[in-house]
Amino acid sequence: MHSYISSPGKTAQILKKYGIRLKKSLGQSFLIDTNSAKKIISYAGVNADDVILEVGSGIGSLTEILLP
Repeated sequence: MHSYISSPGKTAQILKKYGIRLKKSLGQSFLIDTNSAKKIISYAGVNADDVILEVGSGIGSLTEILLP
């Protein structure tokens, strides 16, 4: 089973690994629920041949699911 980065533990691991410190004043938030990430992709109706520009991708939680 694949361990997606859109989980609280993996997100914290990545932030720590790269020395990323969050600032509440910047309103930073991260997608930390894999099921929600998959639903977003499903609701968007994305097809394999679509070109997608993900703005504000954070650590790549949606990008990871979109990749083949």
